[in-house]
Amino acid sequence: MNRRLSVVRYGKLHAAGLRLGDVIVYDWGFHLDNRPYERRSFVLLDDGFQIHEVISTRSA
Repeated sequence: MNRRLSVVRYGKLHAAGLRLGDVIVYDWGFHLDNRPYERRSFVLLDDGFQIHEVISTRSA
């Protein structure tokens, strides 16, 4: 079953996500040294761990 959901990271970041069976996928971003970064995270529910993948790193 696939369904859309909201992910809350560290109690403050809200990201749109998608649950695909036993995996949740969501995109999120942050700024470091005045540069924006974007990540895609995969949460493997059965195994209890999360993988982060770089989507983009842009120059400011």
